[in-house]
Amino acid sequence: MADAPLGVLLLYIGGASATKEIQPFLYHLFSDREILPLPAPLRIPLAWFISRTRYHLVKGAYQCIGGSPLLKITKNQAKALENALKEEGLEAQVELGMRYCPPFIREAVERLKKEGVKRAVALTLYPQYSRATAGSCFAALKEAASRASLEIVTIPHWHTRPSFIKTWAELIRKEMIPLGETPHVLFSAHSLPMRVVKQGDPYPQQISETVEAIVAELGPLPHSVAYQSKVGPVKWLGPSVETEIARLAREGTTALVIVPISFVSDHFETLYEMDIVFRKEAKKAGIRNFARVPALNLHPSLINTWKDLILERAG
Repeated sequence: MADAPLGVLLLYIGGASATKEIQPFLYHLFSDREILPLPAPLRIPLAWFISRTRYHLVKGAYQCIGGSPLLKITKNQAKALENALKEEGLEAQVELGMRYCPPFIREAVERLKKEGVKRAVALTLYPQYSRATAGSCFAALKEAASRASLEIVTIPHWHTRPSFIKTWAELIRKEMIPLGETPHVLFSAHSLPMRVVKQGDPYPQQISETVEAIVAELGPLPHSVAYQSKVGPVKWLGPSVETEIARLAREGTTALVIVPISFVSDHFETLYEMDIVFRKEAKKAGIRNFARVPALNLHPSLINTWKDLILERAG
């Protein structure tokens, strides 16, 4: 076994945990050239303006759910993964690196360097790859790793891993049973600017592949895919969840199960948008039975999926 432990980096764009963190997070997000493809003299002032404006729009929503548990859940996921690897005999130091909020990716790399780590496996917590999410995380990691002389092996996507698919199928079945009727299953994913999609981003295709694999596991049932959480006036990947709920209601759907297919932890998009906004939209449209499948969070199968991915790449 090597003198130094294997480094494991869990990469995510992050999010605000409390209202005071909303504006800094949004500023870092929109300062990224991948998000706003403008020269710095235009991008930085615009990022400041958007972060200020958006803060006032979402502050009340964050207060409504008591803040986002994303960072706490993700830290617990990292600890669970480190323990799972240790049980397999692999001494690993698992660090969490966020793109747009603390703990930043560069800080995670620095912590590994201080421990004498020479090689690391980097896993994106986005099952499906997009240049705007996982790609941006890997770009920041590449820069930080080059300064630290750290050898990195990356895992850019894992959207059709059998254990991942089977877990979603089990959780969906569990939410379907109490409804007493066959529901329409609506898979919801975070949206993406069409500008990025038109450049050949694989994200929509990988979302489709995840959904197809889950439906194959479940057996035939009515289902569709929609997108949420668009920001700003540019055109985004659709249909939106709100539009899809309205369409389903018009066509006679009375029971709906929504699945957060691109998220691995509960946060603003699940706890506020899905549980409050979309539930309200469904009720208003006449859908009387509404259920939301929980995010995987600390589900043992998710941790084992990551463990197996790390072991495969660490060999």
